[in-house]
Amino acid sequence: MTSSLRFHHKHGSNCVVVNSGLSAARPDPNEEFNDAIVVTCRPLRCGEMFEVSVDKVVERWNGSLEIGK
Repeated sequence: MTSSLRFHHKHGSNCVVVNSGLSAARPDPNEEFNDAIVVTCRPLRCGEMFEVSVDKVVERWNGSLEIGK
């Protein structure tokens, strides 16, 4: 049996993984935008759903959200 999908405990220095690995966030989004990468603890299975929710947009930075390999 494969484990539940959670974020890996290793992540970028400008990111925190919380909620037992179910959520990730940038604690100081107005101060820094680099090095906030997170990955899951295992690959997605074929047909497995993965949801991304953006709770707040910081207007100070211009960039993009990258998802996938």
